[in-house]
Amino acid sequence: MVTCAAFCLSLLFAGTAQAEEEFPGWYASLISGSDRLALYSAARAGVEGAIPPLIYRTGGMHRGAAPRVIARDVDARPILYYATNFNGGIPGAQISLGGLDFTIDDESRAKSGIVAGASVSGGLVASYRRGSLLRLSFGSSAEWLTGEGLRRQQLGVSGCGQHHLGGWTWLDGCIGAIRVWRSYDRHVSQQNISLGPTVIYTAGGIDQQFGLRAKRIFHEDGPQNGLQADWIGAFSGIGAISIGLEWAEMLEGENTTLRGMSLGLVRPTEFSPVKVSLNYDETGGYRLAGRDRKDRTISLGVEMPVTEKIGLDATIGRRASTIDAYDESFWRFNVDLRDW
Repeated sequence: MVTCAAFCLSLLFAGTAQAEEEFPGWYASLISGSDRLALYSAARAGVEGAIPPLIYRTGGMHRGAAPRVIARDVDARPILYYATNFNGGIPGAQISLGGLDFTIDDESRAKSGIVAGASVSGGLVASYRRGSLLRLSFGSSAEWLTGEGLRRQQLGVSGCGQHHLGGWTWLDGCIGAIRVWRSYDRHVSQQNISLGPTVIYTAGGIDQQFGLRAKRIFHEDGPQNGLQADWIGAFSGIGAISIGLEWAEMLEGENTTLRGMSLGLVRPTEFSPVKVSLNYDETGGYRLAGRDRKDRTISLGVEMPVTEKIGLDATIGRRASTIDAYDESFWRFNVDLRDW
């Protein structure tokens, strides 16, 4: 795990060294993943070449009452990665409950190995008034754990709106649903809805975006309410820095996310941006033989291009649980093949 982390970080610094050592804040906005923040920064900096396409992508050229399609795409990719716990099983060989030791049967143990499969995703973006967008998207994947005969299929759909309220303020809302079929466990489904404002502004000379969402997630054991806050700042010579915070109420009977925090950095490289993320989350709500299970997980991830068509995605992490058998160190290494 340490070797994987050192390898990925060495590639990160080598790749970013090839990019410009100094770049302006508006360029950091361009690679932040937010077209709205990119438009705001480009307009403030007077980057005339970047402004027209960003106005188009954010719905600023909408005319008339009828919706106008801005973009559509379908993307198919192979899946190939190594997983240390494909089935979400119990990492330990034994579990202690009430002073008694129990041996975990083989089917319930964590399964590791090379995962292969394929994914298809796509969507449509349309403007319905000036500065307001509707995004419809879907994603489907099928994965197999080679050598174990385990498989997993997933299908998700979502619809999101960005309603322009005036100036640099929007009301964002999303609805979505996901269904997962698993050969090694019961099938699961989940629906979600979220709503809240997004504002873009400048403070301390830094162009920033802040969003706050109230959300409701419908699990099989019942609904769960929560809040989510996201912030992005565009820093010259550094890149786009993001911070995310998440809180949700306890849902008895199901192990769900209660609190979460993420820190991300996006920097330019020769081919495409490199992304580094540090994530922390706490889960709870499940009881096993009268004991509450609460997990704390921290992970570090790196996504970076190697060539124009090949990228690497690596994650390492550690989970600490109130039930020792669920303690786990994990890592994942993925080869991303795109635009073939």
